[in-house]
Amino acid sequence: MSVVRKLGFGLLTGLVSLGAAAQVVDETRVIITGEIVPAAIDAEYPDFPVLHGLKFKAMATELRGTPAVFDFPEFKLYEGSVVDMEIEFYDDNGDVVTPPFPTFFSVDTLPNLESTSTFYQFLQGFPEFYSLSMKSDDLVSREFDVDFIVQQIEESIIASRTGYPTAAIGPIVANFEFAINEVINQEGGLTVAYGITDYIDVDTDMDGVGDALDTCAFSDARTTVSFDGLESGVDNYTTDNGCTIMDLYAACEPQEEERYSRFSRFQPRYSGPSYCEKQVSYTLAEQGVITFQEARMLRDTLYLSKRSGRG
Repeated sequence: MSVVRKLGFGLLTGLVSLGAAAQVVDETRVIITGEIVPAAIDAEYPDFPVLHGLKFKAMATELRGTPAVFDFPEFKLYEGSVVDMEIEFYDDNGDVVTPPFPTFFSVDTLPNLESTSTFYQFLQGFPEFYSLSMKSDDLVSREFDVDFIVQQIEESIIASRTGYPTAAIGPIVANFEFAINEVINQEGGLTVAYGITDYIDVDTDMDGVGDALDTCAFSDARTTVSFDGLESGVDNYTTDNGCTIMDLYAACEPQEEERYSRFSRFQPRYSGPSYCEKQVSYTLAEQGVITFQEARMLRDTLYLSKRSGRG
């Protein structure tokens, strides 16, 4: 079930706004956290009892700035605006719980993809809500939809309605639904995980950490750690505070070279890594971000870059 189809817009796939001004499209990740709760007695659809009481983290990559298919004061609809959707579940100990259904959906991996969409509604006198949806259909025997839906309880969940709407971020309490609709040979149907959000955030630099917790707003996201062109062979991991390993090295002040003296011609002018740079690998290894072998690889490459005059 897609909210867009539920509201009668299912046939709008592929329509575009005529004469729309060119817009800059930014890839942004929305992060929604909270707790799964039992379905209400009068709930329209069944839920997943095995998920009751679990914490959830729902993430979706949205192409903000995609031209609107419909742009009205009461609602806005965008097609082709979702790149991927993912949801994770955790118990009270913070351990990942694997549910009896897929949890990651992408335009690159979802077979027979028909459409993706984002829908925002702000009707006067009704709760605000927005949804992110992906739909596939092989036009023969299998139809599949997945939706994230956020609905206002009290505080507004939409910060700006101008242009492409902006979701409100922060410790927001709202209704949440994760809906899967799978029909094979006309059998199956919709199942929903109902939840209450406790925080909504965005991940502007796409490093997996929401902006509220991200101390490195624009991370160096290269795949591996390198020093002035010398590859270490160590993955450029992202830490819990949103900083990559490259960010941590970049934050170290460069060590001053030794000043010239009358004995300089008898002394090497070598300037090695700074104290800060030396500590990065040790600290990451102690925190379990990297192995001790990876820490040694980082130190060896760092020293080599300094000795070769690159650093």
